[in-house]
Amino acid sequence: MKTLEQFNELRDYEINCAVAEKLGHVIYNKITRAHFNDHSNDLLISPRGVEQVWVDYCGTPNDYMPIAIEHGISIVFKIQDTLVQCLYTQNEDMHSLPYYDKSQTGRAVCIAFLLMQ
Repeated sequence: MKTLEQFNELRDYEINCAVAEKLGHVIYNKITRAHFNDHSNDLLISPRGVEQVWVDYCGTPNDYMPIAIEHGISIVFKIQDTLVQCLYTQNEDMHSLPYYDKSQTGRAVCIAFLLMQ
C-alpha cells in the first residue's frame, strides 16, 4: 500500500487509474485521453462491464463526489474557501489529509479513498 507521500508524487492520471482499479472497473485506455481531446487525465472505463464512460476522478465533481459520499469522506473548506482538507475514518480512527488548494479537491478525495483499507 502506498503512503500519502507516494500518492502526492503521482500524476492525476495515475491516481485516476488507481481509483478505477480499487473500484473494480475495467480500464480500456492505458494511454491518456489527450489522443482524443485536451482532457489528458480521463480514463475510459466500464463500471458495470457493459457500457464505456470517460471519467476523471481527480478533476470532475460528478466523478469524485459519489466516492466521497459512498465512503464517508468529509470535505472541509478552510480560509475563505481557498483550501480543502479531506477527513476519513479507518478502523474507527479519524484521519486527515494535509490541506490542498481548492482546485485539487478531487485529488484530495481520491487520495483519501486510496489510503482507506
